[in-house]
Amino acid sequence: MKNRHSGKNLIFLMMGFFWLLAGQNLMANGKSTLVFGITPWDKPEKLTAMYVPLMEHLEKKLNIKTKFVVTQDYDGLTDAILKKTIDIALYSPKAYVAATKKVKGLRYLVTSMTVDDSGNVVDNYKGLIIARKDANIKSFSDLKGKRFGFTNKTSSSGYAYPESRLRANNIDVNSYFSKVLFLKKHERVIGALASGSIDAGATWDGAYANGVEKYGEKFNVIDSVPIPNDPYCAAPHVPKGLVDKLQEVLLSLKKDSEVMKAMNKNGFPDVGYSLRNDKFYDVVRGLSN
Repeated sequence: MKNRHSGKNLIFLMMGFFWLLAGQNLMANGKSTLVFGITPWDKPEKLTAMYVPLMEHLEKKLNIKTKFVVTQDYDGLTDAILKKTIDIALYSPKAYVAATKKVKGLRYLVTSMTVDDSGNVVDNYKGLIIARKDANIKSFSDLKGKRFGFTNKTSSSGYAYPESRLRANNIDVNSYFSKVLFLKKHERVIGALASGSIDAGATWDGAYANGVEKYGEKFNVIDSVPIPNDPYCAAPHVPKGLVDKLQEVLLSLKKDSEVMKAMNKNGFPDVGYSLRNDKFYDVVRGLSN
């Protein structure tokens, strides 16, 4: 959701209390450990602090060891699922849709819920196209000949959605702008806008709010579109009974639960999980690759 993207390959093993169901192999391939995979959307030490409470809670509720793995990127996450070295994965919406094409039987679990700027708990966020106020950009037509910044092509809010919106307004990103930059991270897009090295760019509402707090009221919102929050998915080799139980445990976590409070204290953006289905992500299908 939101900016869980690029970085170095990292692996963390969260060693909490382990409860195993005696005499049973809980995984279809004989493993007794449930491996969670994400991409490095924050610093290693922060990710560790965020996820420890969840891993320990799941160990207690599921009676199974948990292992927490951070892959280099979404392709690495999908490859690990295909190799059966990762069992549960957190994807961005665009990466999830791409993964369903590669992994037959990839199962949707839950959708992350966050708090929007109005304080409401929601399972979607806003993809934005923003511009510097002093660039006099108020509409798509004003973007012609300007310098534009994306994050990277695997990002939903940093590329896929804004590119689709631009295309819907007859804008070819390869010819419409004087320069197109791929800055990898949302904070870099905001920083480039603030410094004046680009005139407009793509981001999401959370990064925009952080940018306003850091740089002040320097930006105009040109376009805004709702994007589904990130889904957790189960690999095909994970037994259905375990998937159902995991889904039940995740859905039971609410904003005021001790687990969520502990995770939020360390910077985790989710405040709970909603139950949608694969069709919730149909809005992503058809976007440019």
